[in-house]
Amino acid sequence: MNNVCVVEFTSIAKGIKSLDVFSKNVIVDIYRAGVTCPGKYYYVLVGEIGSLEDGLKKVDSDKKELISGVNVDVLKAIKGHRNKKVEDALGIVEIYGIGEGIRSLDKIVKEVGIKVLKIVLGYGTAGKCYYVVTGSVDEVKESVTIVEKNYKVKNIDIINNPIKGIEQYI
Repeated sequence: MNNVCVVEFTSIAKGIKSLDVFSKNVIVDIYRAGVTCPGKYYYVLVGEIGSLEDGLKKVDSDKKELISGVNVDVLKAIKGHRNKKVEDALGIVEIYGIGEGIRSLDKIVKEVGIKVLKIVLGYGTAGKCYYVVTGSVDEVKESVTIVEKNYKVKNIDIINNPIKGIEQYI
């Protein structure tokens, strides 16, 4: 049941109403929801693929994503769990859109085995998503390459041998 639905709105009222309608019609877990920046709202739901597909049919939004089989570490990060162990390198990725951010993070966790330090879903970032990953220098470089080739990136950077304690400032 690691299927995720992400929906973004340019209206807070429309977003809250949509969440209510969606949740009344299908069985889902409301994983995260809220205001991302002035006038924008989003929600992240987890459930069976059929339920999520049925619910999405009733959603009026240009930004909606269905991501099946999301990695458990990505789900934990969405809930706010923070990995505290920084390895040899950091990758910092800013993506346009929450759904695309989750999708790109899930892809590199699965393909490269990179570890998630943190993910921020839109709040304080004008509706963008950003995440920080850690691993060996080669793992971080490979992850960054995958993201740059496959997603609409706002900004992306790598830090080799980050300073001790940097995770508290991320």
